[in-house]
Amino acid sequence: KNGKGLADRIGTLRNDLTRKFGIWVPAIRMRDSLHLGAESYRILVGGREVARGELRQGKMLAISPGENAEQLDGEETQDPAFGLPARWIASHLQQRAEMKGYTVVDCSTVMITHLGEILRKYAHELLSREDLRKILDRVREHSPTIVDELKPDVIRMGELHQVLILLLQERVPLTNMTRILETIVQVAPHVKSPVEIADRVRLQLGRDILDRLRDDKGRVSVVVFEPRLEGKLREHLRDRQLLLPHDVMERLVSSLNSKWEKAQLDSREVTVLTDGELRRPLRMTIERAVPELAVTAYAEVPSDLSLDIREIIKMDEVFKKDNAGHAATADALAASTMAAVA
Repeated sequence: KNGKGLADRIGTLRNDLTRKFGIWVPAIRMRDSLHLGAESYRILVGGREVARGELRQGKMLAISPGENAEQLDGEETQDPAFGLPARWIASHLQQRAEMKGYTVVDCSTVMITHLGEILRKYAHELLSREDLRKILDRVREHSPTIVDELKPDVIRMGELHQVLILLLQERVPLTNMTRILETIVQVAPHVKSPVEIADRVRLQLGRDILDRLRDDKGRVSVVVFEPRLEGKLREHLRDRQLLLPHDVMERLVSSLNSKWEKAQLDSREVTVLTDGELRRPLRMTIERAVPELAVTAYAEVPSDLSLDIREIIKMDEVFKKDNAGHAATADALAASTMAAVA
């Protein structure tokens, strides 16, 4: 129903993602399926199912404002895009729900938001070698020299493609391709690993990386580790991997997941801020459990960017409590964090 309106919104979504990520989002096809219920949908990327959801015709989705939200009459569910608690309510209850702090959206908005989040998550799978060639052709129009320097003895096209995929996997936009390519040309002759090249590029794109996380006051909300805990985690690094005992790993992932869920309930974007040596190993550790949670290095934060420390993960949340001393106070930690960023 209202397929044309939905198709128009999908077109707008594609253009928006192209502008924000710097890649071309391919055409999105809508098909009916006899294998799905009348109120179900699924999303496929590259021919495989990556997500599915349920709608309720004639209903509105009321997304909870937080843990202390007043109850509403309706079918209990979750927002499919972010997993937030929600209820399907009758349309005449919309105003009442909004007065109680709920965000209320119609079915098409539910599906479009879910689709947008999936496309962001899988943006790295949308970048083909042919797309890379088109990107380079566009850059050549205004910066021909930098494209000419991308010779096989500097970096092969396959390696360049892999670097860009690594950036997109962490939702780093490719909008500033000139700077990205300039950095690659500088570091690639000395650093052959695509992973290390991508990390060097991130250092030049801190403002672009963090821009999407700013709140309405221009600040970025961060989760940080107590310094003792950060030091302890560094002790468990082996060959750029974070090797932790299973129980410690579970507590670390659980703690970070709870901080992220709390930020979502507060309608905040949040990133984990940590040491550069830990950043990628930590990201690899949590990416399956909390794929949406960004991990940023201190060195990637611009000096003029305001940080809002929302959560501090303490040593005894992850490792068993010992007698090594008390945790740093929040004030002391905030000061040390600002010093590290500066």
